[in-house]
Amino acid sequence: MEYISLYRKYRPTNFSTVVGQKPIIKTLLNSIQQGKIAHAYIFYGSKGIGKTSIAKIFAKAVNCLNSVNGDACNECENCKLIIDSKTSDIIELDAASNNGVDEVRNIIDSVGFLPTALKYKVYIIDEAHMLTTSAWNALLKTIEEPPHHVIFIFATTEMNKIPATILSRCQNFQFSRMTENDAREILTNVIKNENIKIDEASINKIIQLGNGSARDLLSVLDQLCIYTNNNITEQAINEIFGLVDLNSKISFINNLISKKLDIIINQVEKYSTQGINYTVFVTELISILLDKLIYLQTNKFDNLKMLNKDTINAFALSEHELISYINIWQKIFIQIKNANDQKSVFLIGVFETFNLNSNHQTVSVKPKMAQPTKINLVQTESNKPMFTTSVYKIHKPVVSKTKEVVSTQPVKQPEVKNDQPTIKTESNNLSATDIFKHVASNANKSTIINVQSTFNKLLQDENIPACANCLMLADKVFVASNNGIILKFNNESDAFILNKNYSKPAFQNFVIKYFNHPIYFAGFVNKDLQELTKEFKTNKYKLPELDVNNILSEDNKKDGEMLSLFNKIFNK
Repeated sequence: MEYISLYRKYRPTNFSTVVGQKPIIKTLLNSIQQGKIAHAYIFYGSKGIGKTSIAKIFAKAVNCLNSVNGDACNECENCKLIIDSKTSDIIELDAASNNGVDEVRNIIDSVGFLPTALKYKVYIIDEAHMLTTSAWNALLKTIEEPPHHVIFIFATTEMNKIPATILSRCQNFQFSRMTENDAREILTNVIKNENIKIDEASINKIIQLGNGSARDLLSVLDQLCIYTNNNITEQAINEIFGLVDLNSKISFINNLISKKLDIIINQVEKYSTQGINYTVFVTELISILLDKLIYLQTNKFDNLKMLNKDTINAFALSEHELISYINIWQKIFIQIKNANDQKSVFLIGVFETFNLNSNHQTVSVKPKMAQPTKINLVQTESNKPMFTTSVYKIHKPVVSKTKEVVSTQPVKQPEVKNDQPTIKTESNNLSATDIFKHVASNANKSTIINVQSTFNKLLQDENIPACANCLMLADKVFVASNNGIILKFNNESDAFILNKNYSKPAFQNFVIKYFNHPIYFAGFVNKDLQELTKEFKTNKYKLPELDVNNILSEDNKKDGEMLSLFNKIFNK
């Protein structure tokens, strides 16, 4: 009997068996029940999350003779014809290899013919972003006014490459990556049906390797079942996918802190011999550092992914050092993904971290400064945001063990050129949630499309500064206005770093090159965006009023140094 891969064997056959994508499924079911079936759809999102599978289910459901609440019955004559691939009315086209005008003309010539057996002819075009501009132009009129018996479904991982003229003629559905709970539900079902022996720690690792993709999740499980004969262990996962256990990663971090180069080089040589996945290693390294940072901020273990009560104190770094470490290794992660020699790039990250440690150790006596406030949104007549700079309070110097002395005088602020955006100082600040409210309140479809286009050009810049590397990790532009951009991330750590970095001068100077003025950024994961969107739609916010005359508090105004800095910035 022919072996069937797990991801094919457990591919859902109707909407009721799909895990996740609930808003999309509900919309499609309602459209079938209400008879409001559109003529063209675009399903977009990352790989392996169900775009093509749901397209096939939808094609079956709209043609089902005995549908139940809009879902396919899988028992009627039409359903069986589709399941057995015995009908020519469901046409699947891979645009990666059939992306020219000639292939599209074949579609145009065939749409005029009525279905041979079903109610609808459904064209499912996968990898639609691969179609050429000429092919899209040839298809445009047909998509705009197709015969009543034709439905087009375009599946793509790169929505930004679909022409705007096509987007406006289709219903667009964004598919999200699986949540951890969804992945666990799928794994639990397959493990039970396949009689697989596995422990909880191994399940967690497989979920991590799946990275929100159902297809990748089951492919990983399939490979492990073959390797272990259905008896999966954590050690087997490390062996086959080149992973490193938590204790080894913590040991690596401690060696980084202690600058034990000889030991680290031996560790790296060992990793290379084992064939470890450096991309996964760096990702987990960042997760460990972020866990430590979250714990120092919250003193709770609820949101930690890698560390626990037994390992949280296994290494010692301050909050400032943790943020610096994360920034370095985020940059290395981006470089290592496309590097031919990952080992060399990894070692560069080691030396950059050593250099960071050296810089920290040279400072003996320094003024303790308050943390800068977040930049604030000031609305101008030109509807462009003006950014604020942070005001620091100088405290008594903190003396370290070494004798070197650093001046306690505040650093002078650089003069602002006339052609640069206005810099203002403000004590009130906007959180990431406040920025979301401002942006969502001023967003519209055309602005989002324009911003997305400019943002895509920005990402192609080879001179992107290190502090802006987090932009490359964004999943998509969720919403945008002239003043700000809200980005969706798959990982909380990436969103966290964006929210920390976007107010840096180097970051904003880079952004200004493309948008001609500063831009507010805020990053969120999908779950938070759904909650914010729901709250935004059900509430009318009164956005904070930012009056330049009320920037400094009365206590600050009494402080001579603060008032002097205030007057200097505003040329008073």
